Amino acid sequence: MGPVYIHADSCVQANGDLSDTEVLSLPLLVKGFDSNGSIVKTQQLPEESKHNALDGFMRNKDIVFSHARDAEYGCFIARIQYVKLSD
Repeated sequence: MGPVYIHADSCVQANGDLSDTEVLSLPLLVKGFDSNGSIVKTQQLPEESKHNALDGFMRNKDIVFSHARDAEYGCFIARIQYVKLSD
């Protein structure tokens, strides 16, 4: 387990679109997990098409959440929880 970072001042939890953050400027490694917590897919996101690669994780019916890590240093960045919408 890695370090836990605590902000000195209160802050707002990040919600919504990752493109609104600086996260997509980092080299990202994403691991997708199923409902049992088993890894289904791991991918270092290509610099030129991070949105498309993330979309592939969201469209995979077996993946219910993902972890994004800095691909260079391995630091945990975010848990991405997918909400499956019915058709």
